[in-house]
Amino acid sequence: KRGAPSVVHGPIEFLDAATVAALPSMGKGVSPFQVPLQSTWMGNELPAAVTLACPWSGRGVKPASYRVAMDDWIAFLGLYVAEGCASGVMEQAKYGQVTSSRQYQVYISQVKTSPHRDAIRDLLFRMPFKWREIDTGFYCVSKALHTAVFPLGNKYEKYVPAFVKEATPPVIRSFIEWAVKGDGCVRPTGLLTYTTTSKRLADDMQELFQKSGTAASVSRYDRPPGPVPGGRVCTNLQPIYYVLEQCSAFDGLGKVEHIPYDGLVYCVSVPNQTLYVRRNGKALWCGNSINAYIVAFEFAQ
Repeated sequence: KRGAPSVVHGPIEFLDAATVAALPSMGKGVSPFQVPLQSTWMGNELPAAVTLACPWSGRGVKPASYRVAMDDWIAFLGLYVAEGCASGVMEQAKYGQVTSSRQYQVYISQVKTSPHRDAIRDLLFRMPFKWREIDTGFYCVSKALHTAVFPLGNKYEKYVPAFVKEATPPVIRSFIEWAVKGDGCVRPTGLLTYTTTSKRLADDMQELFQKSGTAASVSRYDRPPGPVPGGRVCTNLQPIYYVLEQCSAFDGLGKVEHIPYDGLVYCVSVPNQTLYVRRNGKALWCGNSINAYIVAFEFAQ
């Protein structure tokens, strides 16, 4: 629309953007500038177990496949994206091929002093693989498991498998909680914080929090060069992404004001007229502003 008399503009505390005055209120009625953060996600039911194929390599006697309970598989994947590594992933990213002779090794890092080490040990030892425990965590050699997790990439490019994002809220919550055992914490409020060097994984985790029934924001921290254990100075530091869970169902846009405006106002349109918008790592739900103009036009007619 051209020539809107004014737009609503704010700092903006939550959105950091200008919001068109005609935007339909989807809030609780307390204020037209209350916006919803949460939603209800249904998701897809998953089978009771997953089967990991193990093609015969011509050496030794191995089962053709391994059966893993789905609850354990979801928990393991959550832990793996946080603390896991498959041999060759860094070489694949750097050289385009795997050159390591340590084929099919899968690692889960966890220091001895971790409060989650016992729970992680119980999870891993329930799985049909021969895990070995070392001071820095756990590892096993399994072609089937390695083949399943290798596509998830290295720590800078990890992501959440698509089927997890389409699962039901309880399954998604389990994945989140196991990921947080590896690279996160529980804040004094009981809400969770997840930390990663993978931007894609941070985006995926924000989506999972939304689908689990809460919400989350993402912020980026660029670390300055500095000393690391061993006396070295690290200068090639990757940014860190923090995914912070939020429990509020609604949030306000802060103090707003009307400002004169004469120009084009754009509105994205989707079939159900409901949009999930993110700016500067903060996400919310809103509706098509065109609805207000349609109602006004029909009323005038």
